[in-house]
Amino acid sequence: MEQRDVNSVSALCLNLADEIGQAVAAFAPRNEPAQAIAYIGRAPSLTIRHLSGLLGLSHAATVRLVDRICADGLVMRSPSEEDGRAVGLSLTAQGQERYENMLSARSVLVERTLSVLNKEDRVAFAQLARKLLSSCIYSAEDAARGCRFCDVEACHDCPVRTGSQNGH
Repeated sequence: MEQRDVNSVSALCLNLADEIGQAVAAFAPRNEPAQAIAYIGRAPSLTIRHLSGLLGLSHAATVRLVDRICADGLVMRSPSEEDGRAVGLSLTAQGQERYENMLSARSVLVERTLSVLNKEDRVAFAQLARKLLSSCIYSAEDAARGCRFCDVEACHDCPVRTGSQNGH
């Protein structure tokens, strides 16, 4: 691959990542709260320990973050569905609305970015994206990070989960 092509792919990915970060910041002004809302929205009853690992924060920092988003009325604590000894996190109605708004903002951004392509090129691009995703995920945690702003209901045959289950 020519370096110009490497640069183009890299710049596109970084630009989209930056723009998605800015788009969701309208609903959660700092990066960690937006990601936390996305992770909890995808997996109700997520534990603080698991959220800490996904965010790459210490347990104490994650507790402080959860305290803030609970105080903002976006998240509530309850006994975990998986482990009754742990605290589970779920979105409040307001948190769910923010989560859905973040997903919508992300969709608008991606659709706007790809609007310069014709229908066949968009289909081909999406197929290539799925193929690339299925080859670059190495663990379930990588899959969760990569899909944190995905609409899980729309992805029945998720290429990320498929890649992580195939030992990638």
